[in-house]
Amino acid sequence: MLRWRVMPAVLIPLAAGLGSVVPAPQAAGNTTSMAALSAPSAGPAGPVTAYVTNLFSGSVTPIATATSTAGPPITVGDNPRAIAITPDGKTAYVANEGSGTVTPIATATSTAGPPITVGNYPYAIAITPAAVTTRGPVFTSGSADTAAFGRPFTFTVAAAGDPAPRITRTGRLPSGVRFADYEKLYARMQDSGLKPGTAHQVHRTARTAFGEASKRGYITRNPVALAKPPRVEDTEVDPFEAEELDRILTLALAKRNGVRFVIALALGLRQGEALGLKWTRLHEPSKTLEIMKGLRRRTWTHGCDNPHACGARYHKTKPCPDGCKRHKRACPPPCPPDCTSHARWCPKRHGGGLVEVEVKSRAGRRGIALPDELFRLIIEHRRLQDREREHAGTQWHEDGWMFAQPNGKPLDPRREEYHWKALLEEAGVREARLHDAAIRQRSPCCSWASRSEP
Repeated sequence: MLRWRVMPAVLIPLAAGLGSVVPAPQAAGNTTSMAALSAPSAGPAGPVTAYVTNLFSGSVTPIATATSTAGPPITVGDNPRAIAITPDGKTAYVANEGSGTVTPIATATSTAGPPITVGNYPYAIAITPAAVTTRGPVFTSGSADTAAFGRPFTFTVAAAGDPAPRITRTGRLPSGVRFADYEKLYARMQDSGLKPGTAHQVHRTARTAFGEASKRGYITRNPVALAKPPRVEDTEVDPFEAEELDRILTLALAKRNGVRFVIALALGLRQGEALGLKWTRLHEPSKTLEIMKGLRRRTWTHGCDNPHACGARYHKTKPCPDGCKRHKRACPPPCPPDCTSHARWCPKRHGGGLVEVEVKSRAGRRGIALPDELFRLIIEHRRLQDREREHAGTQWHEDGWMFAQPNGKPLDPRREEYHWKALLEEAGVREARLHDAAIRQRSPCCSWASRSEP
């Protein structure tokens, strides 16, 4: 409770550190005797009201502190002298000196209750303070010793303090994850038409996640490590025939940046590794090329406070019609009701786009000695890029990429995949990944390095 000393026409707060501005004078009844603020002991949960006792008019005037406006006076006993508010802020008690009574006022409705008869000339009033918690809550749990992994059990958690409120809640722990559940999952995945390699990838991901949880002590053991993953048959890569390779490289060297396909096939580079090559990693004296990083496109992340509202205009609400020509691959399904995707349109997006990433393994960071013919192709490619840089002028972005767009920016791995498939289709050969095609093509490709791109 905050008490106020009354001066003529103005209420001055005495609470230390309150830091508020004294409100404008309010019209109270005759001579004002005392005022009090209605507020719960833990802080006001709603509007705060000041109650002013009017000594000679037998009333109490409520004042809304938020707007500094006086409400209708509340009639109490004769000569109200003192007032006090209960710790919960729900009731105000007014000591009526002239009538020997105490009037309770419900602060929620500003209505007076029946007067309480006391002694003659009640001059002051006080209310016992609320109980103060002297000991923080202590959480206890029953039946914890009966808990076992993979077996549900009933438990009780209680919170106690001083004074002693108790909060008890009962429930059942989940039965946990069993290795048999994952084995059934692998079987269902394959029955639905997915390849064993896809199920095996799920197994490796889950095993890594549960293994990390086990290391950190969240679980006692890794259940997925006990599961038997599906067997993945080793498929032997069918290399291109010499005639097929001849058509591929002939078409590649006739295209802009086509030497990147020759380098990838000759050196066995992955697509991201080939696109991530930089001129700083080419050592001309030793004719070596360092493979340190790759180029990858990452998904953007929202930086705003409401991702769902941010991407509202891009949410897909209906499925694509039959015969959709917009999507080259399978049409995406409609967005869920709480969709938080479409971060690439967010004004505060971050963490996405084309980024350099480390190669997959430590063994992937390597240096490769270039054959003389392949080294000459790379030098010729740099000469052509220098010509493009001069032509682009101020539009060129100098980031040191060995294979770049006409403005110097890196090539998009996603588009490069389309270019590779288009190259295979143009050459009239079967579809294959660039890395798979490069495994057994190194020796034949080196003989092609004597040709140069336009």
